[in-house]
Amino acid sequence: MKNKVDDRLLFVSSRASVHFALANLEPVGEHLRSRSSFVTPDMDIIHWHEFGDLEGPGWGANAVGGAHLLYQWGDYLDDGSIQQKALRLLDHILEDGFIDPQSGFIYPYFDLSNQRFCLNYTHEDSWLCPGSLAHIGSQLLEFSDVLKNDSLSVKLKNVAAGLGSWLANHLTLLSSGWFPRRITRDGQP
Repeated sequence: MKNKVDDRLLFVSSRASVHFALANLEPVGEHLRSRSSFVTPDMDIIHWHEFGDLEGPGWGANAVGGAHLLYQWGDYLDDGSIQQKALRLLDHILEDGFIDPQSGFIYPYFDLSNQRFCLNYTHEDSWLCPGSLAHIGSQLLEFSDVLKNDSLSVKLKNVAAGLGSWLANHLTLLSSGWFPRRITRDGQP
């Protein structure tokens, strides 16, 4: 007997996830950010969890990927208000200090409790994950494809290219032929 997927169940589950994500957004200037990467169903920050006081584009927060999914959901429902919230979340990453315009480096996280950018989900700066940075670059490119050829699409491609250049200039292969899983800010394994 084949398992049948109930399309209605998928839709209801997806819609509930989107509404939860939207409820977790809060204003920061003209943009939106996640109040936290780890919250209760009542939107209270779970401070004891490593992800609790973090937000940003990194793996443990995923603001670029989340904005992309919200944008596509808004397109699916023909709901421009969801798409505008997605773009305000994306603009937070693009315009609120995550990106070093000189080097192309993107800070993966913002520590909400200490009000500072940090390199990893443990809220400190002794290492970062280059694979997670590469994933941010991929998400920027995927989102740029959805936006077609408007100016924001071009900006996303440029930011991704800048991050790609930073990675190319800072990563070296290990003797195993693999890139290191964790590196220092200056690229040392």
